Amino acid sequence: MISTLRYKTHNDTKINVNGTSHQGEISESFETLLKLFGTPMSAVDNKSDVEWSIMFNDGVVATIYNWKNGPAFCGKDGINPVDITEWNIGGKTISAVYDIEEIIKINA
Repeated sequence: MISTLRYKTHNDTKINVNGTSHQGEISESFETLLKLFGTPMSAVDNKSDVEWSIMFNDGVVATIYNWKNGPAFCGKDGINPVDITEWNIGGKTISAVYDIEEIIKINA
């Protein structure tokens, strides 16, 4: 099955993620996310370490980020982002989760 979903990331264009919130989670390696979505941005708060912003061709916006488990929040006891396997997905609707899951399923 070939996905019809096309997307751009923060590495391609500026993506407005204002108004997004937690919609779900995924279990995936940092390496897979890096392969699919490119280099993550450094998070701007002290609760996350890295974040990817994705905009699909249908206008759905998603974010993938770690939450309160890395060094930014836990200090030296935090998990190095490259070792994190549990990620949060943000968006304006649950479609963000479905679209991320489809991209991973088809391309990982």
